[in-house]
Amino acid sequence: MVRHTGNTTAPRAKEERPVMGVLERYRKEKQHFIASFLSMCHQPGEKATVVNEGGPLLFHLARDPDVAIRVLAYRAINSLVLRFESVLDIDTDVMVGLAHEMDAVAQRMKASKEHHQDGDIELFNEICATVANLFNWKKFHDALDGSVVHICMKSCAMCLDVDDEQLQSYVVGMLNIFVSCRESLVQSFDVETSASSILEKIENHPRLERNALRFFSHAIPGITSPTLISALFTHAHSRLVQCDASKDTELIVDTLNLIDSILALHADTCEFDEQSYSVLCSCAAMSRENASLVVALNILARLASNRSEATVYIFEHTDVLKGMAEFLDDLDGPQLLPVLYVVVHICKYSEEYCNVMIDEPFECIRRFAVVLAHGSQENVQQVAAWGLGVIGSQNAQFAQRVAESGGLLTIIAAMRGQRDENSPIFSTCQDSGCATVSKLEYLDALIALLDQDISEAIRVELFKRTADILQANPFYCADFVQAGALETLIAQGEKNPALHHSMMSICQMYPKELVNRCSPSYMKQLVDKFKRESMKSVGPTLPEESVDCTTDDDDDDNLVDDDDDGSASV
Repeated sequence: MVRHTGNTTAPRAKEERPVMGVLERYRKEKQHFIASFLSMCHQPGEKATVVNEGGPLLFHLARDPDVAIRVLAYRAINSLVLRFESVLDIDTDVMVGLAHEMDAVAQRMKASKEHHQDGDIELFNEICATVANLFNWKKFHDALDGSVVHICMKSCAMCLDVDDEQLQSYVVGMLNIFVSCRESLVQSFDVETSASSILEKIENHPRLERNALRFFSHAIPGITSPTLISALFTHAHSRLVQCDASKDTELIVDTLNLIDSILALHADTCEFDEQSYSVLCSCAAMSRENASLVVALNILARLASNRSEATVYIFEHTDVLKGMAEFLDDLDGPQLLPVLYVVVHICKYSEEYCNVMIDEPFECIRRFAVVLAHGSQENVQQVAAWGLGVIGSQNAQFAQRVAESGGLLTIIAAMRGQRDENSPIFSTCQDSGCATVSKLEYLDALIALLDQDISEAIRVELFKRTADILQANPFYCADFVQAGALETLIAQGEKNPALHHSMMSICQMYPKELVNRCSPSYMKQLVDKFKRESMKSVGPTLPEESVDCTTDDDDDDNLVDDDDDGSASV
């Protein structure tokens, strides 16, 4: 029997050295495999076999006990996800596994906070990146179970408590990705708690700012606390007036987006001062290439719709207005719709403002008509039609300018181009057409519309307005007849009961003989009577059954009767 005496540590250390060497070589081989695999994927040639044979091996390495190997594996998987959506075979089970992996790492980091395992933050970031990119895949974007996404969002929210600024910035970005892709998550996930926590951290961690602003913008529909809404607006407003619009482009765009989101749902909580209006107008005067332009215009459009001080401030800044008018000529630009809203609200504010906007250099009537006739989007055309109605409905002078410039005919043409009379653009055009016609005072403009193919609602308004003008100005009656308008009006009125009342109001202003002469139905009665009289005079030469022996009283054939004063009446 061999007896071991003395210290055995040295022999055991010698025995462990070969084992450790093997393990280290194995670790390096795994690292080499990951690097070689990625290199093959970037080389030209058939990718399907390489990707689908090597992909499962990478997911196996993603569960390696060594955190460093897992980080490399997830980084490689993420690279595949970005490049090979059409080739890589990943099913929903993989997404579920990734969600639970995120949760496990987050739980471990939250439990230990400042003393979490080395590499956990990097590992969590790589898993998040993989999940985010998979979430953008078409097959996962809409079909993925909401519970999976909830696990991912909950994991990110937990990491907000980990004292690492880079990690916090990353998870805020992830939360933004989820809520921006799925509006339903805003209502079902507790975005309010996350938003409150993020807002508290922004002051001490400026790197959170950009991702935080984007997250807030998408989370607003899920936030119900007036206090939190007010705090978010206060933060955004302070950033707005502090930013240099010409330099901090991305930051000011994110700030403006948050303000726009708050205004859309909580306009009453937002207070703007002259400084903030100045910044908004400065952004609205930027070049077309500046990303803040459209958002600033959206905000100004919202403000102009319900705040008189906003309309006045914009109107007083002529340089901003001139830029907006020029944007109206860009029929395909993203800034066209908000500019239309702003300009229409300025025209709506007062006749004084409207008069300025329809003159040079703005020429809003002409520009609205061009947008209505040639705009590429129906919502844009609808606002342009509304704008023409806003101008035409204010007074007779503006209505006449809409008619003379072709704006009214453009409205009519747009209606003829609509197959569905219940469509929004048809209804808006009809309302604008009626509003403009109801203000017209010049007979020529009304007569010109009689022969147009217009809707019944506009024609009813046209007949009513014509009757009002003729009754208020009897000396126009002769011109109306000489233009052939009375004959046209009677011909249309006899066919349509909706027009009959206005037609008879006009006919009462003329002698019976003149009205009868202009009436197609009366002329037909005379022709029929002449035929009957002719048949009587022929007598026996015609077959007996074809002779009509009835007589008619001349007065029964009149369209109207005589009053004592000789004028026509019903």
